[in-house]
Amino acid sequence: MRKRIKLVTVLIVAITVVVCALLWIDQLNDEISGLEKNLKQAEVELRRAEQEVGDATAEIKNMDQPSYVISRARELGYLMPGEIRFVVVNPEVLTDNPEDAIVEELPQQ
Repeated sequence: MRKRIKLVTVLIVAITVVVCALLWIDQLNDEISGLEKNLKQAEVELRRAEQEVGDATAEIKNMDQPSYVISRARELGYLMPGEIRFVVVNPEVLTDNPEDAIVEELPQQ
């Protein structure tokens, strides 16, 4: 009777250990899948950041070029010394077809 109890106890303990190990392995697989997903997202973010750094580096290199500085200043509305700014207030007279003209209405004063 004693040997039988020991054998049953050993089997119960062994089955418990196996079930716990299987549950632990399943949990580890879920964690590994989550970590792999996080890694892929981090790689995408890294590539995007590297692209932004490359773009910023190229723009910094362009800033040394006088033509870039002049074009950027013109985009911001600056003029070169001695230049005069002309503003067309009635652009419809510049085209044969008045419907083609881009008209911005000035605020009423």
